[in-house]
Amino acid sequence: MTVAAVPVPPVPHEAVRLGSEHAEACVGLSAAAGWAHTAADWRCRLAVGIGHGVMADGRLVAAGIAFPAAPLCGWFGMLLVDPEHRGQGLGAAVTEAAALDLERLGLGVLALFAVPKAVPLYRRLGFRPIGTLASFQRAEAPAGPVGTFDGARLRRVQAGDCARLFALDRGAYGADRSAMLDDQIARFPELALVAEDAQGFAGYGLAARRGDLGVVGPVVARNAGAAVALVDGLARGLPRAVRLDSLMIEGTDRTLFHGALAARGFTLRTEIPLMVRGPWAGGPPFGDPSALYVAQSAAAG
Repeated sequence: MTVAAVPVPPVPHEAVRLGSEHAEACVGLSAAAGWAHTAADWRCRLAVGIGHGVMADGRLVAAGIAFPAAPLCGWFGMLLVDPEHRGQGLGAAVTEAAALDLERLGLGVLALFAVPKAVPLYRRLGFRPIGTLASFQRAEAPAGPVGTFDGARLRRVQAGDCARLFALDRGAYGADRSAMLDDQIARFPELALVAEDAQGFAGYGLAARRGDLGVVGPVVARNAGAAVALVDGLARGLPRAVRLDSLMIEGTDRTLFHGALAARGFTLRTEIPLMVRGPWAGGPPFGDPSALYVAQSAAAG
């Protein structure tokens, strides 16, 4: 689709399907927003999700991805609009295209994490908040010693761990995201850890490097001790600046976990709402939210 450039006339709101061939164009959008996502990040997400976008003069000016998470809901994220094309309803057009595709798959409930500037848009589209994602970041590792948690032993993820790891994740997340996890493990094998304790498999954690920033997530664990041990182990392999997004869902207690993060130099930067739309019966759109200590990202759930 080719249309005249903004500001006259505005870009039509028809969204088109995006595939892996649009990954480089998506990098341009994310770079303009200050995101450090690479073409490999976008290719993975476009492969496991359903991408939608809006074109103007042959250039991608808006993008977003729907992630089917059957049987609970569909997730929507990675929404970006070119700065020169904002205020034209393109974000709403991409969101509604994603919702329509998910409804065709039988997923009438749409969930997402809303950055503060997008909350008014999502409220207008009928979304309501049901939880919070707390984003923590530290500029460098603490100079002195921090408390440790006994009993959690860490090691790198091995091929034989994947079945148990994916099963644990399905139980916590409520849907199969093994393809996305497998891609992250393959690209950052040294940043894929398993925690074990006296009861056996206690959790896993993944991380990624994005330029000068290290990003921890997801971290799924049976208890706060294993979660903190995984964050410690992953942070040792990352640049000094590290970010993670902690899920705070009604009915889960993150006091111990967040206290341990503070002791390690992490500070709370922002809190964004988890919002849903559709015939949601109540509760969080996860299998076991108590085990979801760190999200993969605010953009991808």
